Amino acid sequence: ENIAASGYRYTSAEQRPLPLLSDQKVKPGDYLKLAPELRGADLTFQWFKNDEPIPAANLPYLEITNFQPEDAGRYHLVASRPNPNGAQLTTVPIRIDAK
Repeated sequence: ENIAASGYRYTSAEQRPLPLLSDQKVKPGDYLKLAPELRGADLTFQWFKNDEPIPAANLPYLEITNFQPEDAGRYHLVASRPNPNGAQLTTVPIRIDAK
């Protein structure tokens, strides 16, 4: 089982964080989209903020349409396959701060 990310393939034996995004500073009211390049059949996604799952954030990207200071934090994405032997990939957490 493989998950492809930015031209690299990671199997379930290589369960290490993947640096796909970089820290950012965002002005209040701005639009923010976090979209690492992950590809693979039958993937499930879960975004996290400060190590807590974000409810209903289960797309391969995360959009914040009206960034506010309380949106600042550490974000990461977990992509996995739904079967028991499936691969799982975690992006390296990035810091999003208000300008």
